[in-house]
Amino acid sequence: MPYGLSVLAGNKTDAGYWLAWLGSWFIILVTLSGFAKPLPENKPWHQQFLRPFVLPHLIYAGYTALTSIFYYLHVSNDPFAQEGEWSLCIQAQQYYVLGHAALVHALLWQSSPGKVRFSIKPSNPVDTLLVLCLFFIAGSIVFRFIPGMGQFLAKFQDAALVASTLLLALSIPEKSIRGLVLAGGLFGYSMYQALLSGFKEAVIIPLIMLTAFLYPKYRTAVTVFAFPAVLLIFFVLPSYVSVIRSLAWGGDVSQEDAAKIAFAAVSTGDAETFVKSNEDFLLYRISEVSMFNKYMSHVPENRPYYGFTIIKQSLLNLLPRVLYPGKPITELVVMERVRESKIIEFYSTSVSAKPPFLVDGYLSFGGFGVWMFCFAMGFGSAKAMQLSEQLFGGYLWGTCLMYTGLFQIFWRGNCLEFMVNTVFWSFVLMYVLFFIGRQTGWILPVKPG
Repeated sequence: MPYGLSVLAGNKTDAGYWLAWLGSWFIILVTLSGFAKPLPENKPWHQQFLRPFVLPHLIYAGYTALTSIFYYLHVSNDPFAQEGEWSLCIQAQQYYVLGHAALVHALLWQSSPGKVRFSIKPSNPVDTLLVLCLFFIAGSIVFRFIPGMGQFLAKFQDAALVASTLLLALSIPEKSIRGLVLAGGLFGYSMYQALLSGFKEAVIIPLIMLTAFLYPKYRTAVTVFAFPAVLLIFFVLPSYVSVIRSLAWGGDVSQEDAAKIAFAAVSTGDAETFVKSNEDFLLYRISEVSMFNKYMSHVPENRPYYGFTIIKQSLLNLLPRVLYPGKPITELVVMERVRESKIIEFYSTSVSAKPPFLVDGYLSFGGFGVWMFCFAMGFGSAKAMQLSEQLFGGYLWGTCLMYTGLFQIFWRGNCLEFMVNTVFWSFVLMYVLFFIGRQTGWILPVKPG
């Protein structure tokens, strides 16, 4: 409905943008209120925060459909904006709300968690998480030394971070010293590495997870602390990260020294520096609508839609290099369509600007591709949650640990090649972990009734 109303208003009026942008807020409202469809098990949304139709949905909608407003207002009031940029921005927003609606349609269709068939052996959750933390850490160490196991290495590292964050959240109300020491140490180390990395997402994601895990028990405290945290993320983190990247990524300064300089810079930085960093962040980093505009101006006017090309590349990417010796490097394959649309120049070799999942849908089949790809993403996300809960014993172990640890790519998406590869191997790893759990007696069938 929001997409249809926006299209009727056209892409030459402000109404076309605002109907699409407010349409995403409408979708969020009718979803989380239970108006479109009653929430699973009749629980309020804050008691199933990590299920796909709540937090992952909000992150995807926020990053994709809602944050474009900063760039739209900038283009609307910039007399030097490129010709056609304003109408392209409106058209992009219409595709965003179409993709958002398709995603939610699939999530609501498959929102029921399903019957739990297995569960982790009954034990104190903190004790169980202590063991699982050590298991995932040990696994990530082992996979580091096995060639060709990069996918499993990354997933074990993600699962270790999720397990330690969940352990920290559960240890606080139980006042478990063992849990607090191990989880606090791991979480602190992860945040330290994230602050050195120069990637905003590496800092933000662990904080989001900790907030989501703590919110059901500490709703007032989390709400109070969330406001200053958001201010830091929006107004301090961009400046800090820009300093890290300018110093450490060039190789002239170590990450530790770059971090010290960055901390000093944000502590004593002038207002002009903060304004410039935050402006770049809000216009070009928190939203990728400016890149989407470039894709739309190139396809199909200067190049036909890709059709099934991107899908074929994604399926071929699943083959191990042992079976496909001539397998091209995925990053280079993806960057070809980035350069074709002049998102970056052909001579750029150190920049990655992979098209988001929704954009790959547009590049493949236009508006129908946007609907189809986003519907498939919602369906895959819901199915991953259902299987996780059925195989690992409900919301805590299924969604909070396994789904969040293995399928976090559904939170934001990626280009199709990386998306298909990551999701496929995440399902494989989930079944491997289930098999190990069954063989060791950690996972038991649930008795009927």
